Amino acid sequence: MLQTINLLMKRLIFSLVIATGYSLHAFAQQSFVEGEITYKVHIEQGDPAAPVQKSEDGTLVIRLKGNRVVKELKLNSGFNNTMLLDGDKSAYSLRKIGNARYAIQLAPSQIAERRSKCSQMELTNLPVEANTIAGFRTLCAKLVCNDVGTHTVYYTKDWTISSNLLFEQFPRFGYLPLKYEIKNEKGATMRFTLSRIESKPLDNALFSLPDGYKVISSEEYRSWNH
Repeated sequence: MLQTINLLMKRLIFSLVIATGYSLHAFAQQSFVEGEITYKVHIEQGDPAAPVQKSEDGTLVIRLKGNRVVKELKLNSGFNNTMLLDGDKSAYSLRKIGNARYAIQLAPSQIAERRSKCSQMELTNLPVEANTIAGFRTLCAKLVCNDVGTHTVYYTKDWTISSNLLFEQFPRFGYLPLKYEIKNEKGATMRFTLSRIESKPLDNALFSLPDGYKVISSEEYRSWNH
């Protein structure tokens, strides 16, 4: 009788595993090579003495397919910016100005300059404040880039990142960031917190210039003083 019950329990557990889509390798380390990563974004202005403290929220969606990357930032205020990167060959920033749509082409030197700010990186592990973020067990590290720039990154080793185009602030970091922040030259802080990661096939059309956009150089765009 006891053997029969044990056999039934094993069959029940196995059927639940199959039904929920889990396997014995569900928690094994995976390499992110194609799919989407979504972050919640929170922005705070840099001047703490300002009479009105402004902040914004939004999302950042990063798509990867081979050596092609799309980064789509959307803020609740209505601001949208999309970056299209095809390895080191080309990069465009998609902007809407009034009723016109422009694809601002970045020079290869501009692409290389973004990543050169962290060509050398040192990692120091730190105590963890949050146990989990988006369901992932959290690790924490201090990243020092070129002996100057410093980033505190919460991350997981469940996913490895091989593309150096996804996170230009620390392109040599090989794991999935769960939470991090960056500051611009005006002191504004952008905080990114992982919502989800999805490994799935993506349509090639997502990585192409959409119809209706006029290609201009970054020099021409800057000359407009926007």
